[in-house]
Amino acid sequence: MMNGIDAALILGEAFAENQSYLTASAKFCQLVPPFGFFCNAMPNLLQKPFWWLSPFGFMIRYYVRALKGIIIPEIRKRMVALERGEKREFTMIDAILGLVEHPLNEKEIHQRAEELIFMTFEGAGPLSTTSFQLVCDMLSHPEYIMPLEEEVEHAVSSAGGWSRQALDAMPILESFLRESLRLSPPAPCTEPSRCVPRR
Repeated sequence: MMNGIDAALILGEAFAENQSYLTASAKFCQLVPPFGFFCNAMPNLLQKPFWWLSPFGFMIRYYVRALKGIIIPEIRKRMVALERGEKREFTMIDAILGLVEHPLNEKEIHQRAEELIFMTFEGAGPLSTTSFQLVCDMLSHPEYIMPLEEEVEHAVSSAGGWSRQALDAMPILESFLRESLRLSPPAPCTEPSRCVPRR
């Protein structure tokens, strides 16, 4: 579920169900921490050979190639859509491409793909964990689901899609998110903030 949330935030909802992408991103995210641990434990002189000769390095390169094979065609597709002036999705890939002032060459396309792959690893933890915690909180308080759903639908339709304007028109959702994070912080070893009555 975490990788699906991450995929939807970075590339779009369709990628949350793309099994090839989900498998490759999950394997990549599982391999990076142990590789980093072993690599950082050895002298600098051995780190490069470890990258090229170790099973960890081989597998990471394999999954990076697999992810690039999925992400690069999507970057090209989104670049064409941007050139045509088509509406962008509210995703990291569109945000990154929206900052580019000129058409990307092949090297830059690969660099953007690598940035998105890195975001997959970085986002797998905090973004997905926070989103998962919010869904759990919502399910444990079903009385908030309808008001939140109505507010989101109204704000998105009024703004013509997901945008900053739509987000600004969701005070109930913002309040729910803040309270959920205050009462149930999604990080280990944190103490939630609660009000206790005076005695």
